Amino acid sequence: MKKRLSALVAAVAVFALAATPADAAKSCGSLRASGPWGSGLRVTVRVMKGNVACGEARQLARALFGGKGRYHDGGYGYNSWWILPGGWTGDGNTGGWALINRSRNARIGGSY
Repeated sequence: MKKRLSALVAAVAVFALAATPADAAKSCGSLRASGPWGSGLRVTVRVMKGNVACGEARQLARALFGGKGRYHDGGYGYNSWWILPGGWTGDGNTGGWALINRSRNARIGGSY
């Protein structure tokens, strides 16, 4: 009886975990951008977290790589970032970039 109960509990746990939706990133393709990081860069765009449409993510990537927005210069790379409209903040370095929006609990990013 104990073995059956244990097996039943294990099976229910497996099905419960399998039914949990994965918070997978969605790809929004790539674009060419020119700005502070160089000209003609190929930038990949991904929505990593939150409810962000690909069109909005691509528009934000263009704004970031086009130098549109306000740059907060903290004196060093680790405490400097871009501020974009709509509450988005972030930066890019060593081939990767990311923007976050705390009020929307969202994150986008990619590589360049």
